Amino acid sequence: MAKNQLHVDILGTSLTIQSEDDRDYLEQIVGYLRRRLEETRLAARGADALKISLITSLNIVDELFKERTRVGERGAGTVEEIAQSLIVKIDQCLSEESSISR
Repeated sequence: MAKNQLHVDILGTSLTIQSEDDRDYLEQIVGYLRRRLEETRLAARGADALKISLITSLNIVDELFKERTRVGERGAGTVEEIAQSLIVKIDQCLSEESSISR
């Protein structure tokens, strides 16, 4: 698969990201990071770029760990459970759609 490249400038540092992921996806990730960095910069006025980066990184990792715990407690379910849930949702949508078109 071809590698996509995205040139970014974050906190005064320029770099090029190479990934097999879609360019739009990469732009979403960079956009999210920029928003989070800006939140931290505003909250930690006067902090240098390294401190802003570290604080933001810790906050994002905290979110990740909390989400993993939440998903783990809820349970992702087996493939069969997920498939059955999707079938039920599709059936509901089709049923609603057929009711509307009558």
